Amino acid sequence: MVTRCTSWAYVAAVLLLTGVSTATAKYSGGSGTADDPYQIWTAGQMNVIGTRPDDWDKHFKLMADIDFKTLRGVSFNAIGADPSYGQPFSGVFDGNGKTIANVTCSKPGATTLGLFGGVQGSNARIKRLRLTGVTVDAGAGGLVGALAGYLHSGKIIRCHVEGGSISGGYGVGGLVGICNGTIVSCSSSASVSVSDVCGGGLAGENSGVIIRSHSTGQVSARSSGGGLVGASTGTVSDSYSTGKVSATKGVRRRISRIQLGKGPQLLLDRRGVSTARRGRTARGHDRTRGRH
Repeated sequence: MVTRCTSWAYVAAVLLLTGVSTATAKYSGGSGTADDPYQIWTAGQMNVIGTRPDDWDKHFKLMADIDFKTLRGVSFNAIGADPSYGQPFSGVFDGNGKTIANVTCSKPGATTLGLFGGVQGSNARIKRLRLTGVTVDAGAGGLVGALAGYLHSGKIIRCHVEGGSISGGYGVGGLVGICNGTIVSCSSSASVSVSDVCGGGLAGENSGVIIRSHSTGQVSARSSGGGLVGASTGTVSDSYSTGKVSATKGVRRRISRIQLGKGPQLLLDRRGVSTARRGRTARGHDRTRGRH
């Protein structure tokens, strides 16, 4: 009887002899460059990316809607690690307007958890992707989001999270746990539950830039729970939240704590009404009711 390992080794040897790389064989074509990105057609191929750190600086393109329910009994592999402890994702993932459904990841005590764990790099991009029915649970762990646990740098553009639930101990967001990079034209309707501090409908914490984005999911936190962002020392503009926020301690607002940085900044509600301006610190500002 031939084992799986023997079978794969045999196939790999044949592929190498015929000049076909094993990386290409694990995806559906492409060479991982900007002009010829690796093509992802199935949930299995998507899950393989998380096992290949050597590919985390490459270009990928999602070619079809995929559903992780097809991978019954298979553990989910997050793509990229916290830059402080391992190798982050620094490449480009183009969702191509497609949908990834039903990703489930439960790792109590884990940090930097999401479809992408850690993302870092001036050219790192995750774009044009929709997630539905995502469940991510880190228990008491932190830096948790549906799309990315920790956006250290780089950009997330036109990505949307529909439904699902995201939970952890700290730094938990519907889209990303912590944003030090840039988020543009994104949204989340996932519910967010935080056992300790800093939970937001879009991002748990923000020291980067969030533009033209919104959240509608419910947020529950012990402290520093915000409809859009749990705490922010960065820039938030043309963005809003309509989700219900509850906290057992501290603020229960749309953006729980905001320290406005340098430069022109406006926080807008969905009607386009300005609620905070440069040179002013807003704490616990409820942007839908217009009061502190």
